[in-house]
Amino acid sequence: MSKITFLGDIVCDKPLLRAAEQGGKYHFDEVFAGLKELFEGSEYIVGALETTFSGKDLGYNSRSFAYNSPDELAESMKGCGINVLTLANNHCLDYGTIGLARTVHVLNDLSILNTGAKESGSKYLILQCGGVKIAILSYTAVMNSKPGGRPVPAKEKEAVNLLTEINPKLTVSLFIKRLVPNQIREVLKKRYYKNKVRRNIPTIKVVTDNGSLTERDDPYIKDFIEAARQAAKEADLVVACVHCGGQFNSAPGNRTKQLFERISPYVNFIIGNHPHVIQRVETEGNPGRAYSLGTMNLSLSADYISFENLPQYSLALHLYIDDHKRSVDRITYTLLHTEEDADGFIRVMPVKDWLEKQGSSADREKILKEISRIHSTVSAGRTLTEPEIKSEYEL
Repeated sequence: MSKITFLGDIVCDKPLLRAAEQGGKYHFDEVFAGLKELFEGSEYIVGALETTFSGKDLGYNSRSFAYNSPDELAESMKGCGINVLTLANNHCLDYGTIGLARTVHVLNDLSILNTGAKESGSKYLILQCGGVKIAILSYTAVMNSKPGGRPVPAKEKEAVNLLTEINPKLTVSLFIKRLVPNQIREVLKKRYYKNKVRRNIPTIKVVTDNGSLTERDDPYIKDFIEAARQAAKEADLVVACVHCGGQFNSAPGNRTKQLFERISPYVNFIIGNHPHVIQRVETEGNPGRAYSLGTMNLSLSADYISFENLPQYSLALHLYIDDHKRSVDRITYTLLHTEEDADGFIRVMPVKDWLEKQGSSADREKILKEISRIHSTVSAGRTLTEPEIKSEYEL
């Protein structure tokens, strides 16, 4: 029996960036130190990288909602055991194709396997997990627009595995938005966000993707299907890692469900990310579906957080692979907790370990209620009759 573990989005928000800097260098080891023991039993730890390593010269997180992290973050991920990263997401082109290419090169230099970008070398990645070959496909159905609200250029679109059309149709409001110079837009956005933070109002509300797929998406879905079919010829199992959905919504929206339905016949498991919070995991039938694992190391003091659906928690989803049957034998999850100190530094660890660290100061009753609520979300309504703190929960 072999084991592969999937994680939620890995980010580096401004509070963590500031807190990790010491004398011009960045130190992230303690962010992930509490996960080392958990990862020891897995052959592969697959994280969803939702930042870039575009280089110091371009500035770290230099624009609103544009992510560029120090290379030390990648080094710390490698040090804790994360050895595979998916790259297709709405932030991978924040600093253009140059930033994405450099990201791949940084990961390659650290021997961190990666997929989702053209620079990665293939539409999918084959992992040898025990005696079983697993294909990982990383695709995104969302992408941030360019500065000034401009569409993502064709050349940049070609650099990423896209599952849908990412440029919205031009509307009157979008046209007017693009007329405002980017420097003015940045100043206005910063003032807007500062005002929201001062009044303790989240800059992003809970958003559910209740739209629908259109014929504009068909060519991209067809591309995914062709890649999945090819991967199935080389691998025993095919896992799709899909970046899609709303923001801070605890249940998948209509568009996400449509996407999962369209690609389901061609894969054995679907891992979703992007909403920042945990959503349900479906284990009955084929394929299994995890709609969102949450964000693993969210800065809880960042100016865009909505706390309604417990973003301080995420899942480490474990697939136990039967080498003889060449199939998934068991599915479990470990509940992870993000703790942020007064300086903005983040530490992530299993809830069980975090509670032990808190000792008598922990509000155990409150934590148990949150765990029961999360398990109900993950298991689509099944509640824990006697909520308890466990290292792994069966699904």
